[in-house]
Amino acid sequence: MNPLPGGWAALDSWTVLGLAGIVVALLMIIPLAAAFYLHWRNGHRAALWASREKRWSPALMGYLFEEEPEDSIRSLVGPDEEVPFVEHVLKLSRNLRGEERERLDRLATSYLRPMVERCDHRDPEQRAKAVSILGELGMPQYRGELMVALEDRVPYVAFTAAKALLNNEPGQSVAAILGNLHRFEESSPFYLAGLLASAGIDTAPTLRDYLSTEQNGEELRAIAARALRIIRDPEAAELAAGILEGKPGLELSMACLEILAGVGRPEQAAAIRALFPLENAELLAKALAALGQIGGSEEDRVLIAGSLRHRSAWVALAAARALRDMGERDTLEEYWKGGERHHDLAGEILEEAAS
Repeated sequence: MNPLPGGWAALDSWTVLGLAGIVVALLMIIPLAAAFYLHWRNGHRAALWASREKRWSPALMGYLFEEEPEDSIRSLVGPDEEVPFVEHVLKLSRNLRGEERERLDRLATSYLRPMVERCDHRDPEQRAKAVSILGELGMPQYRGELMVALEDRVPYVAFTAAKALLNNEPGQSVAAILGNLHRFEESSPFYLAGLLASAGIDTAPTLRDYLSTEQNGEELRAIAARALRIIRDPEAAELAAGILEGKPGLELSMACLEILAGVGRPEQAAAIRALFPLENAELLAKALAALGQIGGSEEDRVLIAGSLRHRSAWVALAAARALRDMGERDTLEEYWKGGERHHDLAGEILEEAAS
Protein backbone atom coordinates (compact mmCIF):
# COMPACT_ATOMS: atom_id res chain seq x y z
CA MET A 1 0.00 0.00 0.00
CA ASN A 2 1.17 3.53 -0.74
CA PRO A 3 0.92 5.69 2.46
CA LEU A 4 1.18 9.00 0.65
CA PRO A 5 -2.47 9.49 -0.27
CA GLY A 6 -3.59 8.91 3.33
CA GLY A 7 -0.83 11.18 4.67
CA TRP A 8 -1.72 13.89 2.28
CA ALA A 9 -5.37 13.55 3.22
CA ALA A 10 -4.49 13.96 6.92
CA LEU A 11 -2.24 16.92 6.13
CA ASP A 12 -5.00 18.61 4.12
CA SER A 13 -7.43 18.26 7.03
CA TRP A 14 -5.01 19.87 9.49
CA THR A 15 -4.26 22.60 6.99
CA VAL A 16 -7.94 23.38 6.57
CA LEU A 17 -8.47 23.42 10.33
CA GLY A 18 -5.48 25.71 10.80
CA LEU A 19 -6.68 28.13 8.13
CA ALA A 20 -10.17 28.12 9.63
CA GLY A 21 -8.69 28.97 13.02
CA ILE A 22 -6.72 31.85 11.55
CA VAL A 23 -9.85 33.20 9.82
CA VAL A 24 -11.87 32.99 13.06
CA ALA A 25 -9.10 34.74 14.96
CA LEU A 26 -8.95 37.51 12.38
CA LEU A 27 -12.71 37.96 12.49
CA MET A 28 -12.42 38.47 16.24
CA ILE A 29 -9.34 40.67 16.16
CA ILE A 30 -10.30 43.05 13.33
CA PRO A 31 -13.43 44.51 15.04
CA LEU A 32 -11.49 44.87 18.29
CA ALA A 33 -8.65 46.61 16.49
CA ALA A 34 -11.11 48.91 14.69
CA ALA A 35 -12.82 49.80 17.97
CA PHE A 36 -9.47 50.48 19.60
CA TYR A 37 -8.42 52.70 16.68
CA LEU A 38 -11.68 54.69 16.79
CA HIS A 39 -11.31 55.14 20.54
CA TRP A 40 -7.73 56.31 20.10
CA ARG A 41 -8.64 58.64 17.24
CA ASN A 42 -11.52 60.22 19.15
CA GLY A 43 -9.33 60.64 22.21
CA HIS A 44 -6.59 62.18 20.09
CA ARG A 45 -9.03 64.62 18.50
CA ALA A 46 -10.48 65.57 21.88
CA ALA A 47 -7.01 66.14 23.30
CA LEU A 48 -5.99 68.21 20.26
CA TRP A 49 -9.15 70.32 20.51
CA ALA A 50 -8.61 70.84 24.25
CA SER A 51 -5.02 71.95 23.69
CA ARG A 52 -6.15 74.43 21.04
CA GLU A 53 -8.86 75.85 23.28
CA LYS A 54 -6.33 76.22 26.08
CA ARG A 55 -4.02 78.11 23.72
CA TRP A 56 -6.69 80.32 22.10
CA SER A 57 -9.24 81.09 24.82
CA PRO A 58 -7.13 83.39 27.04
CA ALA A 59 -6.00 85.43 24.03
CA LEU A 60 -9.57 85.65 22.73
CA MET A 61 -10.83 86.88 26.09
CA GLY A 62 -8.06 89.51 26.06
CA TYR A 63 -8.99 90.53 22.52
CA LEU A 64 -12.67 90.65 23.42
CA PHE A 65 -12.01 93.16 26.19
CA GLU A 66 -9.44 95.07 24.09
CA GLU A 67 -6.50 93.91 26.14
CA GLU A 68 -4.89 91.92 23.31
CA PRO A 69 -4.27 93.09 19.71
CA GLU A 70 -5.45 90.95 16.81
CA ASP A 71 -1.87 90.27 15.75
CA SER A 72 -1.18 88.46 19.00
CA ILE A 73 -3.98 86.04 18.20
CA ARG A 74 -2.90 85.52 14.61
CA SER A 75 0.45 84.22 15.81
CA LEU A 76 -1.36 81.50 17.77
CA VAL A 77 -3.23 80.11 14.75
CA GLY A 78 -1.24 77.70 12.61
CA PRO A 79 -1.72 77.51 8.81
CA ASP A 80 -3.70 74.27 9.17
CA GLU A 81 -5.76 75.51 12.13
CA GLU A 82 -7.88 78.23 10.54
CA VAL A 83 -11.00 76.06 10.19
CA PRO A 84 -11.03 74.84 13.82
CA PHE A 85 -10.18 78.37 14.96
CA VAL A 86 -13.24 79.79 13.21
CA GLU A 87 -15.39 77.04 14.73
CA HIS A 88 -14.02 77.86 18.19
CA VAL A 89 -14.61 81.59 17.78
CA LEU A 90 -18.19 80.92 16.66
CA LYS A 91 -18.74 78.68 19.67
CA LEU A 92 -17.84 81.63 21.90
CA SER A 93 -19.60 84.23 19.78
CA ARG A 94 -22.99 82.47 19.85
CA ASN A 95 -23.10 82.93 23.61
CA LEU A 96 -22.61 86.69 23.35
CA ARG A 97 -24.72 89.65 22.26
CA GLY A 98 -24.16 93.16 21.02
CA GLU A 99 -20.74 94.70 20.57
CA GLU A 100 -18.84 91.74 22.03
CA ARG A 101 -20.37 89.34 19.53
CA GLU A 102 -19.74 91.70 16.63
CA ARG A 103 -16.09 92.01 17.67
CA LEU A 104 -15.55 88.24 17.68
CA ASP A 105 -17.43 87.80 14.40
CA ARG A 106 -15.22 90.41 12.72
CA LEU A 107 -12.17 88.53 13.92
CA ALA A 108 -13.47 85.24 12.50
CA THR A 109 -14.21 86.72 9.07
CA SER A 110 -10.50 87.19 8.38
CA TYR A 111 -10.06 83.40 8.56
CA LEU A 112 -12.89 82.37 6.21
CA ARG A 113 -10.89 81.62 3.06
CA PRO A 114 -10.35 77.94 4.02
CA MET A 115 -14.12 77.65 4.46
CA VAL A 116 -14.54 78.51 0.79
CA GLU A 117 -12.19 75.68 -0.12
CA ARG A 118 -14.10 73.35 2.17
CA CYS A 119 -17.26 74.00 0.15
CA ASP A 120 -15.73 71.55 -2.36
CA HIS A 121 -14.89 68.91 0.27
CA ARG A 122 -15.79 65.34 -0.68
CA ASP A 123 -17.68 64.90 2.62
CA PRO A 124 -21.15 66.52 2.35
CA GLU A 125 -21.24 67.13 6.11
CA GLN A 126 -18.09 69.21 5.81
CA ARG A 127 -19.52 71.08 2.83
CA ALA A 128 -22.73 71.81 4.72
CA LYS A 129 -20.82 73.07 7.77
CA ALA A 130 -18.71 75.36 5.61
CA VAL A 131 -21.79 76.71 3.83
CA SER A 132 -23.51 77.37 7.16
CA ILE A 133 -20.51 79.27 8.53
CA LEU A 134 -20.15 81.33 5.36
CA GLY A 135 -23.83 82.20 5.64
CA GLU A 136 -23.38 83.26 9.25
CA LEU A 137 -20.19 85.28 8.84
CA GLY A 138 -19.38 85.78 5.19
CA MET A 139 -22.28 87.63 3.62
CA PRO A 140 -22.46 89.40 1.26
CA GLN A 141 -18.83 88.71 0.33
CA TYR A 142 -19.37 85.00 -0.21
CA ARG A 143 -22.87 85.12 -1.69
CA GLY A 144 -21.56 83.60 -4.92
CA GLU A 145 -20.28 80.54 -3.07
CA LEU A 146 -23.67 80.03 -1.45
CA MET A 147 -25.42 80.31 -4.79
CA VAL A 148 -23.11 77.60 -6.14
CA ALA A 149 -23.85 75.46 -3.05
CA LEU A 150 -27.54 75.80 -3.84
CA GLU A 151 -26.82 73.48 -6.79
CA ASP A 152 -24.87 70.94 -4.68
CA ARG A 153 -25.47 67.33 -5.67
CA VAL A 154 -26.50 66.50 -2.08
CA PRO A 155 -29.90 68.07 -1.21
CA TYR A 156 -28.93 68.55 2.44
CA VAL A 157 -26.02 70.82 1.44
CA ALA A 158 -28.23 72.72 -1.00
CA PHE A 159 -30.89 73.14 1.68
CA THR A 160 -28.29 74.51 4.10
CA ALA A 161 -27.34 77.08 1.45
CA ALA A 162 -31.00 77.98 0.93
CA LYS A 163 -31.50 78.70 4.63
CA ALA A 164 -28.30 80.74 4.77
CA LEU A 165 -29.35 82.84 1.78
CA LEU A 166 -32.83 83.45 3.14
CA ASN A 167 -31.41 84.53 6.49
CA ASN A 168 -29.23 87.15 4.82
CA GLU A 169 -30.69 88.26 1.49
CA PRO A 170 -34.26 86.98 1.25
CA GLY A 171 -35.39 89.31 -1.50
CA GLN A 172 -32.49 88.45 -3.77
CA SER A 173 -32.55 84.72 -3.07
CA VAL A 174 -36.17 83.55 -3.20
CA ALA A 175 -36.26 83.14 -6.99
CA ALA A 176 -33.13 80.97 -6.98
CA ILE A 177 -34.46 78.87 -4.10
CA LEU A 178 -37.80 78.37 -5.82
CA GLY A 179 -35.87 77.16 -8.85
CA ASN A 180 -34.38 74.42 -6.67
CA LEU A 181 -37.50 73.68 -4.65
CA HIS A 182 -37.95 70.27 -6.31
CA ARG A 183 -34.70 69.14 -4.68
CA PHE A 184 -36.12 69.62 -1.18
CA GLU A 185 -39.14 67.35 -1.56
CA GLU A 186 -38.01 65.16 1.34
CA SER A 187 -38.52 68.11 3.69
CA SER A 188 -41.94 68.90 5.11
CA PRO A 189 -43.88 71.10 2.64
CA PHE A 190 -45.21 73.09 5.60
CA TYR A 191 -41.67 73.73 6.83
CA LEU A 192 -40.63 74.81 3.34
CA ALA A 193 -43.61 77.16 3.14
CA GLY A 194 -42.66 78.68 6.48
CA LEU A 195 -39.05 79.05 5.36
CA LEU A 196 -40.11 80.89 2.20
CA ALA A 197 -42.54 83.05 4.14
CA SER A 198 -39.73 84.10 6.48
CA ALA A 199 -38.42 86.19 3.58
CA GLY A 200 -41.33 88.59 4.14
CA ILE A 201 -44.03 90.31 2.14
CA ASP A 202 -41.58 91.79 -0.38
CA THR A 203 -41.16 88.35 -1.93
CA ALA A 204 -44.89 88.00 -2.64
CA PRO A 205 -44.64 88.90 -6.38
CA THR A 206 -42.01 86.18 -6.88
CA LEU A 207 -44.13 83.64 -5.00
CA ARG A 208 -47.25 84.57 -6.97
CA ASP A 209 -45.38 84.17 -10.23
CA TYR A 210 -44.23 80.70 -9.16
CA LEU A 211 -47.76 79.75 -8.06
CA SER A 212 -49.26 80.85 -11.37
CA THR A 213 -46.83 78.77 -13.49
CA GLU A 214 -48.38 75.37 -14.16
CA GLN A 215 -45.06 73.86 -15.29
CA ASN A 216 -43.83 74.00 -11.69
CA GLY A 217 -46.10 71.14 -10.66
CA GLU A 218 -49.02 71.25 -8.24
CA GLU A 219 -47.24 70.01 -5.10
CA LEU A 220 -44.52 72.64 -5.39
CA ARG A 221 -47.02 75.36 -6.28
CA ALA A 222 -48.93 74.39 -3.13
CA ILE A 223 -45.82 75.20 -1.08
CA ALA A 224 -45.66 78.66 -2.64
CA ALA A 225 -49.40 79.11 -2.01
CA ARG A 226 -48.99 78.28 1.67
CA ALA A 227 -46.10 80.72 1.93
CA LEU A 228 -48.39 83.42 0.49
CA ARG A 229 -51.06 82.46 2.99
CA ILE A 230 -48.59 82.81 5.87
CA ILE A 231 -47.49 86.29 4.79
CA ARG A 232 -51.16 87.17 4.13
CA ASP A 233 -50.63 88.58 0.67
CA PRO A 234 -53.99 90.12 -0.36
CA GLU A 235 -53.21 89.92 -4.08
CA ALA A 236 -52.86 86.14 -3.84
CA ALA A 237 -56.61 85.73 -3.26
CA GLU A 238 -57.63 86.49 -6.85
CA LEU A 239 -54.95 84.14 -8.13
CA ALA A 240 -56.10 81.37 -5.76
CA ALA A 241 -59.71 81.76 -6.87
CA GLY A 242 -58.68 81.49 -10.51
CA ILE A 243 -56.66 78.34 -9.85
CA LEU A 244 -59.62 76.72 -8.07
CA GLU A 245 -61.76 77.27 -11.17
CA GLY A 246 -59.45 74.85 -12.98
CA LYS A 247 -60.24 72.09 -10.41
CA PRO A 248 -56.63 71.30 -9.42
CA GLY A 249 -55.53 68.33 -7.32
CA LEU A 250 -55.98 67.94 -3.58
CA GLU A 251 -52.86 69.68 -2.21
CA LEU A 252 -53.06 72.73 -4.45
CA SER A 253 -56.82 73.04 -3.89
CA MET A 254 -56.39 72.99 -0.11
CA ALA A 255 -53.58 75.53 -0.26
CA CYS A 256 -55.67 77.88 -2.39
CA LEU A 257 -58.62 77.50 -0.02
CA GLU A 258 -56.32 78.43 2.86
CA ILE A 259 -55.41 81.64 1.01
CA LEU A 260 -59.08 82.51 0.50
CA ALA A 261 -59.86 81.78 4.16
CA GLY A 262 -57.08 84.14 5.18
CA VAL A 263 -57.25 87.06 2.75
CA GLY A 264 -60.17 86.33 0.43
CA ARG A 265 -63.07 88.66 -0.34
CA PRO A 266 -66.82 87.95 -0.58
CA GLU A 267 -66.82 88.08 -4.38
CA GLN A 268 -64.39 85.13 -4.43
CA ALA A 269 -66.77 82.86 -2.54
CA ALA A 270 -68.26 81.81 -5.89
CA ALA A 271 -65.03 79.96 -6.70
CA ILE A 272 -65.51 77.93 -3.51
CA ARG A 273 -69.20 77.20 -4.13
CA ALA A 274 -68.31 75.92 -7.60
CA LEU A 275 -66.29 73.11 -6.01
CA PHE A 276 -69.39 71.51 -4.42
CA PRO A 277 -70.27 68.70 -4.05
CA LEU A 278 -66.97 67.48 -2.63
CA GLU A 279 -66.23 63.83 -1.88
CA ASN A 280 -62.92 64.30 -0.07
CA ALA A 281 -63.62 65.07 3.59
CA GLU A 282 -60.39 66.99 4.15
CA LEU A 283 -60.97 69.21 1.15
CA LEU A 284 -64.62 69.72 2.12
CA ALA A 285 -63.58 70.85 5.60
CA LYS A 286 -61.18 73.40 4.06
CA ALA A 287 -63.90 74.68 1.72
CA LEU A 288 -66.37 75.09 4.58
CA ALA A 289 -63.80 76.97 6.64
CA ALA A 290 -63.11 79.34 3.74
CA LEU A 291 -66.85 79.90 3.12
CA GLY A 292 -67.28 80.68 6.79
CA GLN A 293 -64.73 83.47 6.45
CA ILE A 294 -65.75 85.12 3.18
CA GLY A 295 -69.22 83.75 2.40
CA GLY A 296 -72.50 85.20 3.55
CA SER A 297 -75.19 84.45 1.01
CA GLU A 298 -78.17 82.20 1.65
CA GLU A 299 -76.62 79.67 -0.72
CA ASP A 300 -73.50 79.62 1.44
CA ARG A 301 -75.56 79.12 4.59
CA VAL A 302 -77.45 76.19 3.04
CA LEU A 303 -74.25 74.52 1.80
CA ILE A 304 -72.63 74.80 5.20
CA ALA A 305 -75.68 73.77 7.23
CA GLY A 306 -76.15 70.71 5.04
CA SER A 307 -72.64 69.57 5.97
CA LEU A 308 -73.57 69.39 9.65
CA ARG A 309 -75.06 65.96 8.86
CA HIS A 310 -71.93 64.70 7.08
CA ARG A 311 -70.74 61.24 8.07
CA SER A 312 -67.35 62.69 9.07
CA ALA A 313 -67.26 64.36 12.47
CA TRP A 314 -64.32 66.45 11.21
CA VAL A 315 -66.46 67.89 8.41
CA ALA A 316 -69.41 68.46 10.76
CA LEU A 317 -67.12 70.34 13.15
CA ALA A 318 -65.79 72.49 10.29
CA ALA A 319 -69.39 73.25 9.25
CA ALA A 320 -70.35 74.25 12.80
CA ARG A 321 -67.35 76.56 13.07
CA ALA A 322 -68.14 78.08 9.66
CA LEU A 323 -71.69 78.86 10.75
CA ARG A 324 -70.32 80.43 13.93
CA ASP A 325 -67.94 82.57 11.87
CA MET A 326 -70.84 83.70 9.66
CA GLY A 327 -72.83 84.70 12.74
CA GLU A 328 -75.44 81.96 12.21
CA ARG A 329 -75.97 81.19 15.88
CA ASP A 330 -79.69 80.53 15.40
CA THR A 331 -78.99 77.89 12.76
CA LEU A 332 -76.52 76.18 15.07
CA GLU A 333 -78.90 76.26 18.04
CA GLU A 334 -81.74 74.84 15.97
CA TYR A 335 -79.56 71.96 14.80
CA TRP A 336 -78.30 71.28 18.31
CA LYS A 337 -81.82 71.06 19.72
CA GLY A 338 -82.92 68.81 16.85
CA GLY A 339 -80.79 65.94 18.15
CA GLU A 340 -79.57 64.87 14.71
CA ARG A 341 -76.17 63.36 13.86
CA HIS A 342 -73.27 65.34 15.38
CA HIS A 343 -75.67 67.68 17.17
CA ASP A 344 -73.33 67.55 20.16
CA LEU A 345 -70.60 69.22 18.05
CA ALA A 346 -72.98 72.11 17.34
CA GLY A 347 -73.50 72.41 21.11
CA GLU A 348 -69.74 72.53 21.71
CA ILE A 349 -69.30 75.36 19.20
CA LEU A 350 -72.17 77.26 20.79
CA GLU A 351 -70.48 76.94 24.18
CA GLU A 352 -67.21 78.19 22.66
CA ALA A 353 -68.98 81.19 21.15
CA ALA A 354 -70.60 82.03 24.47
CA SER A 355 -67.36 81.85 26.46
